[in-house]
Amino acid sequence: MSELNNESGEERGKFTRQNIIHAVLLIVFLIPLNYALWVTLKPSLPAPSAPANIPSAPATATQPAPVDASWGAAINEGLGFYNSGNYPEAIKAWQKAIAVNPKGELAYNNIGSAYGKMGDWESQKTYCEKALAINPDFPLAKANLQEALVHLKVK
Repeated sequence: MSELNNESGEERGKFTRQNIIHAVLLIVFLIPLNYALWVTLKPSLPAPSAPANIPSAPATATQPAPVDASWGAAINEGLGFYNSGNYPEAIKAWQKAIAVNPKGELAYNNIGSAYGKMGDWESQKTYCEKALAINPDFPLAKANLQEALVHLKVK
């Protein structure tokens, strides 16, 4: 009986070694071969066609104005001040952004948020309304306006 167990144990060992050899062969030879065949034989996709000459939409009040580097720099400068808790300096930076791009709803919203952090709910409401006048679907401005309205109702 013990000889039978020994033999079946050896058989299992041989079987395991064979499985390892098969796995190595599969990994080393067959998978790269299949990949090479797939890359070679796959149908080539057509090149994307150039877009048709579609006339540009007319400029509207909700269409964002072109953004230049100074606008982005002012937004980032304001975010740095805002994140450090220096809300008056953040407001100054975002007012510079508005001077560059008067239709930048993000700057108006951010100013409103900074006023909210300082507890000036009326100013927060005013600036968020300005942001929503530019972009009525701006979710941050909607949320900040709602926050201001809640605090104004409490008073």
